[in-house]
Amino acid sequence: MAIRKGILGAAAFAIIGGVLIAQFSQGQQRGASSRGAHLGVAQYDDQGRLLFPEGTDRWITLGAGLGGEYNDVPFDAEHPGNLSHAQIEPSAYDYFLQTGQYADSTLLLLSFYETLEKPEPALQGFVQGALATREIHVLDSQRFPEERRAFFVYPGGTLEPAAALPVGSACFECHIEHGDLDGTFLQFYPTIRD
Repeated sequence: MAIRKGILGAAAFAIIGGVLIAQFSQGQQRGASSRGAHLGVAQYDDQGRLLFPEGTDRWITLGAGLGGEYNDVPFDAEHPGNLSHAQIEPSAYDYFLQTGQYADSTLLLLSFYETLEKPEPALQGFVQGALATREIHVLDSQRFPEERRAFFVYPGGTLEPAAALPVGSACFECHIEHGDLDGTFLQFYPTIRD
């Protein structure tokens, strides 16, 4: 009888242990390969180039900046450089509000506009001029397993599909080193930062 109880106890322990190991293993795989939900928002052509998304005028504003170009030229208040406008795709925004994290296939759009000094009606300051360039930061550990992200640049007002910037470019290095959350500049996005 004691032997039978010992065998049953060992079998139960082995089954429970096996289930726990399997669950842990699945959890580890999910965490390593994905941010959780995959939104499936980003669309690519047959060459892997990102199609410029439709409806970006309805995306959520994250923040804006003045003179934040990617160069070493000191800021000059008389010629401040471009105005930048950061946005997030609406379903990615909703996911972020629910979880505090980015889902796979999150799209962040950064648009740069020339600055114009506003002459009329006699107001001080600058206004948004012509569109200079747009950049899309795609967060997707499934499509980009090595870096978990990719960057795509759309010069001027072009809507042509864009190829990803090379891995290891300045965009990758800067975002990983200086971004507050998952390689993004959350510190500059008051809409979701606070």
